[in-house]
Amino acid sequence: MRSVELELCAEFPSVPIDQVTTLVECLWAHFDDATVRDFVPVLVRKQAKEELRDHLGPDVLGRGATGRHPATVPTAGSPRRSRRRHLMLRG
Repeated sequence: MRSVELELCAEFPSVPIDQVTTLVECLWAHFDDATVRDFVPVLVRKQAKEELRDHLGPDVLGRGATGRHPATVPTAGSPRRSRRRHLMLRG
């Protein structure tokens, strides 16, 4: 649990350590009754990152709320959407 806290503190330095600790402890507690515990750190890390990004807004670390760099976020002009729009217009 401590390694997840340290990683999140390094990735989100603007969030106070006690808030990161509380978040990790609360998320970890959801898995107290889990029979398979191997993936708890992965699941807690993922959920905590999502919650911290939501809390800090879309500009955290120069990335969007999805965690991807803005250049990789699909836009209205992306080929997939253009094709979808084209199919909707035809149909």
